[in-house]
Amino acid sequence: MKQQELIAGSSAEPAPSANNSAKLDERRISVRFPTSATAEMQELRTRTRLTGRASDLGVGGCYIDTMSPFPVGAPLLISLKSESHSFLAKAKVTYAVSGMGMGLAFTEMAADQKEKLSAWLRELGGEVPEPPTEREFVEAIGPPATEPNASAKPGGMLEAMYELLALLASKQVLTESEVKLLRQKLGGE
Repeated sequence: MKQQELIAGSSAEPAPSANNSAKLDERRISVRFPTSATAEMQELRTRTRLTGRASDLGVGGCYIDTMSPFPVGAPLLISLKSESHSFLAKAKVTYAVSGMGMGLAFTEMAADQKEKLSAWLRELGGEVPEPPTEREFVEAIGPPATEPNASAKPGGMLEAMYELLALLASKQVLTESEVKLLRQKLGGE
């Protein structure tokens, strides 16, 4: 096997020529990262909705796995969502293969959506995401729960703890010495 064939990876496929590389460079100007995200799309002229799965993502576009792709040139509104990322953009179908999927080029997105996409791509590229700020954390999961005060309600939480200790002792989950130690920690003995 020739060295050029080894580099290409297969003797059945010729090594990419300068012309082929140039064509690929013209079609895709940014790097794409493998991903798996839910894609919800709406064709802007007909308002037809479609769902699929994004299998790669880059700053310029993405590939959507779907059995019934929209036609080439169709303008779309697309929402991509993964476990930890989401963003919304306008896009255009650049190629489509029935029964397989379609390539999309992003045509427009708001500044906040660009930042969301950028953060997603940084993570796909191997950067460790920065932890959320306290404000982002509170917005995502709500304010922290206040710790209940066992002595705040005489008969409330403290009484429930004593009942739990008695129950665990009666079922022989805790020994008498463990129960005594826990009662001391609760301030009862």
